[in-house]
Amino acid sequence: MSNQIHVAVPGSPAVLQFDETVRIGRADTNGIVVDDEYVSTEHIELRRVGDGWEILDVGSTNGTFVRGERISRAPLGHLTRVRLGHPQGVELLIKIPSLAPGPATMFIDGEAIVDRYLSEEAPNEMSERTRVLRATLKKRHQEETHTWLKRTRRLQVVAGILLLISFAVGGYAVLEGRRSRALRSAAAELFHTLKGLELDLARLEAVAGPDPSAQERRERLEAQYDDLLATLGIYSEDTPEEVQLIYRTVHRLGESEVTVPQEFVDEVLRYIEQWNERDLEA
Repeated sequence: MSNQIHVAVPGSPAVLQFDETVRIGRADTNGIVVDDEYVSTEHIELRRVGDGWEILDVGSTNGTFVRGERISRAPLGHLTRVRLGHPQGVELLIKIPSLAPGPATMFIDGEAIVDRYLSEEAPNEMSERTRVLRATLKKRHQEETHTWLKRTRRLQVVAGILLLISFAVGGYAVLEGRRSRALRSAAAELFHTLKGLELDLARLEAVAGPDPSAQERRERLEAQYDDLLATLGIYSEDTPEEVQLIYRTVHRLGESEVTVPQEFVDEVLRYIEQWNERDLEA
């Protein structure tokens, strides 16, 4: 079997095929020219090594990334996605047909499955089953996005100022306020990233089964989120149990604790107090 390497470049309808080492970059002297601002003049080299191939970063400015990890050199498998200048750079799809696993040892790249069914751009070759799955997942994603926006708007109705900073308290308090807002913003962003990852995992597991690496990433993100909550003191001993219960309820409903306005918490506590008074009168 030929030991060719196939390279698909975004925007190019043809799949480029090579038998020997090839260099990729922005300059016209490269075997594959990629005209993108994040790509260096000479960015990477696909080098033939024995019966296999490896990828080598040749001193690029913005780096070369495989599965989100920056690499200087790495062996290439049957199917590899390579990002030139992560995260805004061009993504190449590199395939070595001779390394394709046989039926008895079938290996499915989880990242490739997610991209095939969830990417904005449809694959060049797509079966009817893939087309139906893409349409179904896209519709569900739109519905979930719409539902999330409605929940956000409802919360914004009672949302207000989370933290009032008095200019008279001095520079230290101002800096602490900025730090707190930055931490809350980071925690909120991390929370929404987690929710998005949970949706992607659910879709991936429905198609290809559990992905341990993705589960591990989610656990790391959850640990980071818990650390931010601890730093902000959301569930500290100084936070009343009633307020902690409100935060946990909001979390279960799909919102981050750090985005809950104090006015919302006060309003819920007033309702609880009124209910308790009615129970006593009864």
